[in-house]
Amino acid sequence: MRRTLAALLVVLGIVVIGLGIASATVWRSSETVTATMPAQPDTPVVLVVPGVLGMVSPETVTVRATAPDAPVVLAFAPASDVAAWVGPAAHTDVVGLASWTELAVERVDGEGTVPNPAGADLWTAEVTGQGEVTLDLVPDPGQVTLLVATDGTQPAPRVTLSWPATVTTPYLVPLLVGGLILALVGLGLLTWDFLVRREVRARTAARQQKAAADVTETATMRVVEEGGPMASAAPTAARLTRRQLRERDRAQAASDPRAAPDGPIASTGGTVGAGIVPAALDPERHRALRHVELDEPVYVRTEVDAAVRDAGPARGSAVVPGVRDAARHRDSRDETGSWRALWDVQEEDR
Repeated sequence: MRRTLAALLVVLGIVVIGLGIASATVWRSSETVTATMPAQPDTPVVLVVPGVLGMVSPETVTVRATAPDAPVVLAFAPASDVAAWVGPAAHTDVVGLASWTELAVERVDGEGTVPNPAGADLWTAEVTGQGEVTLDLVPDPGQVTLLVATDGTQPAPRVTLSWPATVTTPYLVPLLVGGLILALVGLGLLTWDFLVRREVRARTAARQQKAAADVTETATMRVVEEGGPMASAAPTAARLTRRQLRERDRAQAASDPRAAPDGPIASTGGTVGAGIVPAALDPERHRALRHVELDEPVYVRTEVDAAVRDAGPARGSAVVPGVRDAARHRDSRDETGSWRALWDVQEEDR
């Protein structure tokens, strides 16, 4: 759910950013407002009433009059003078904007012709041409009417007015900022989800590894406790605790055949492997030959302290190994024999 929400926020942020860019490019309004008469007029005169030329921009306006294969006359004069000159003739008045692309016009019926307006003394300004005339001017804020005609007998030219427009993009910055915030929040959630998932995977792997180590350790301890053939070299997959090490040592000691009641350790007074008196490989044979009498004793018994006396066969070695049954070794010790008698070494063996 967290990852899905993060992905939706990122996508929504990208969409909002795209909308903001589109509002400043694809959907950006034109920097020029151009409006044209809805159709070619059928009257000999077109009058642009005062105030229309400056209704979009008071700074500048472009007037284009088009009359194919006919002369074109643009004339300026006070509104009263133009009305007197037109008189009863039919004319089309441009009174405003029907939309941002079309001029609003009104037709006034009357006579079908007027005198040729070219060169009349009434005009304060005049521009003429053939077929099409384009004029850039600063709108007059006074009561000045623009007259557009041909020669007075043909239909008047079609008029198009263009103004520069100030285009703003009020949605660009809010949409960009909002989309960026949404995208960053989504990316933050995705990063958080990635970190959480990685931590969960790491913990799961650690738990699985620990469980495998515990299983291996349990199997190893079972093999050691059962005294199987792999007890002395059972592999350990993980580091054992101190308690487990102690249990393993006790299990190995219990499974050692040398520590059996009739083993070499019991029959030699615990000195097997001590480097003091050689261990008896055949304890039954040595026990049978233990009391063989020799002609001459090799040593003379001296008084020793209790610890050395209790050491049994290991006396005189400067090391007193521990014995499991000191009384047994004291009773079985030959008081007059030599070490050869103790270890059943006969004269012919020397």
